[in-house]
Amino acid sequence: MSGERKYIFVLATIAVFFIIFELASPEKTNWNITYHKNDKNPYGSYLIHERLPDLFEKVNHSYSTIYELADTVQGDLFVLSQQFNPSKEDVKALLKYISKGNNALIASSFFDKEGFLDTLDLSTDYFLIDNIIMEGKEFTDSVDVSFTKPNKLDPAKFSFDSDAINTYFQSSNNFEILASLDELPVFIEKDHGVGKLYLCTIPIAFTNNYLLHEQTDILISQMFSHLPYGDFTWTEYYQIGRLEARTPLRYILSEEALKMAYYLILISLGFFIFFEIKRKQRIIPVIPP
Repeated sequence: MSGERKYIFVLATIAVFFIIFELASPEKTNWNITYHKNDKNPYGSYLIHERLPDLFEKVNHSYSTIYELADTVQGDLFVLSQQFNPSKEDVKALLKYISKGNNALIASSFFDKEGFLDTLDLSTDYFLIDNIIMEGKEFTDSVDVSFTKPNKLDPAKFSFDSDAINTYFQSSNNFEILASLDELPVFIEKDHGVGKLYLCTIPIAFTNNYLLHEQTDILISQMFSHLPYGDFTWTEYYQIGRLEARTPLRYILSEEALKMAYYLILISLGFFIFFEIKRKQRIIPVIPP
């Protein structure tokens, strides 16, 4: 076997053993908050994605803006994101969409103030542990959310980790409180035209980690029960953006083992080219005169 072939064989062997080692290693839990419908990690939304067909007649998924969807869909509109920062065109399209008799439920930890909340004459505040202590209340590891009009057969309160809820709506007369945390509104209903807008500051409740609890599953069912049974469109644009096509390279880079092997091959190939780029030439024999 020539020197070049031996070098390539060694690199390929190392890459193969590395891939096998990574695939055989226990899979690490991804604790990132993604809210993506296909993610089975604790803070993905695979379970709610599987549950929706039982709650609505027709479920559609999109990665488009509200502005792009407003003229093409009807019925219920759903947004789940860590931060909801719509453009001015999105806000106008949303309000026009609702005024025609459609409904929208937006669950987000943080809502854009100037472009969204101010337009609706709403405001939010941070749920801080320091405020609880200053008010003389006892701090606990969990907090309870309760509906203002609970069903008699359902739990009166739903527990969450104390750091799971970041914001709440400041009290006002221009919306109806549907659920609260210690009298702090976290799920509200606001009329606009013929339709209704529902806003929730507990998007974490829609994730796999919480939906495994029976109580949270009931909570989500009650929230969705405010939306009429019919067409339901979930856009993930405000959390994920536009989902691009999954090319073979994109798939490789999304898998940790394949990504490391890919980088290892590229680095090894770079060393190979660097050392082999020198021109090879036979030694010219010296012919005596």
